[in-house]
This record gives sequence, C-alpha cells and structure tokens, in this order.
Amino acid sequence: MAILPFLIVLTFLASSLSAHQGAEVSGPLPSKGEAGSHLPQNYKVINTQASGSLKGSVMVLGGGPVREALVYLKGITEGRDYDVAGPLVLDQKGETFVPHVLVVPVGGSVELRNSDSEMHNLHSLSVKNASFNEGIPEGGTAIFKKFDKVEAVRVGCDIHKEMSAWIVVRDNPYYALTDENGHFSIAEIPPGTYQLLLWHEDLDKMERDSFATDVTIDPSATLEVYFYLTPRE
Repeated sequence: MAILPFLIVLTFLASSLSAHQGAEVSGPLPSKGEAGSHLPQNYKVINTQASGSLKGSVMVLGGGPVREALVYLKGITEGRDYDVAGPLVLDQKGETFVPHVLVVPVGGSVELRNSDSEMHNLHSLSVKNASFNEGIPEGGTAIFKKFDKVEAVRVGCDIHKEMSAWIVVRDNPYYALTDENGHFSIAEIPPGTYQLLLWHEDLDKMERDSFATDVTIDPSATLEVYFYLTPRE
C-alpha cells in the first residue's frame, strides 16, 4: 500500500518520564569513528546530561504501521556524536538490497557488497552527491562510495530492475528509522525548538522530500509524536 501526501500529527508530553533515561535511537547509525571526523564544521559535541527525548509511531490512517520511514530533527548544530559501532554496508543478497534504507552521516562512506552468486550493477540516482554506475561480479571486491551532501539517494541494479534501496545522508545523529511496528525513538536531544521531519520512499517518488512539524524538546519530559498518513490504493 502506498501513501498519499497528507499528514495528521498528534503530539503530547509524558512529563513523568526522565528524558535522559528515554529509549535509545532506533535504526542503524554510523559508527562514532566513521562519523566523528565528518561532522559539519559548525557542529559542536556537548555534554548531553540535560537533554530531552521523543518517541512515537508512523501509521497509515485506518491501516497498519509504516516501516522504514525516517524521522529526523533538522537545525541541530550541537549535541552528542554518532555512537554506534560497525561499518556502513549496503549488501545484495537474494536479489535484494540489505538494508533497504541505510542512513549515512555527511562525509561518511558506504561499503557496497555483492553476496549473491551472480553479477549486479549498482546505479545511483543522485543530484547533490556524485552518482555512480558500477558492476560487482559474483565474489567481486566491494567498492566504497563517499556521500558529502544531505540527500536521499535511490540505488538500483541495472540488471535486476526490481531491486532498489535508499541511502539517506543526514548532517546530525538525531534520527530514527521506524521498525516493523512503525515505532521510533530518539534520545539525548539538546533542549530547544526544532523541525521534526518525516521521510519515506513513497514521498520521495512523489517528489515531496518530507513532512515537517515543529517540536519543543524539554529536558524534563519525553515528547510523544504520532504521524498518521492517508492510504493510496
């Protein structure tokens, strides 16, 4: 089921919760070692003890959860560093990209692999970042690509047209991908008022970058945000 560009946002504070004890950020994040040297020049890493958090879900109105939607905060220039171990990898297994959506820090590199027993040709459709169109044969050596600009980049295979993935480049670590139940959470957010945005590949296909709503982060509370999208048959 696809979604239409219509949005209902419900927000409220759960003031009884301690913000800095909120849930961890959901979804894959780049490693601290990979991202730390690539943070924007105006980004300042600070002590996040007095911080807030938010959580919520993305759902289809009258339907089920929306998985692999990216919820992210815009306009944050200070806060915690990226802090998840492991390489950033986009693999190809069973003629499927794994993961389907990969979030990458500005300046981060992605390792592109082919774990299938057949040839794949990776072709990126990017505007701000350098595009690529390269083949990886069965058992071929992985290739690395760097992403320097904020953008959602669609990646496909010219040999297997049904294959697709997204590399979404972000300039701060305050984001989360929704899980199979449509849930997300983001922790250790510096107090302040920001734009909270929602991206999903269906919106990108309709040439709409995202939905946005203003949120105020309070260090004494957890903000709960619920996105409801209308279905498209």
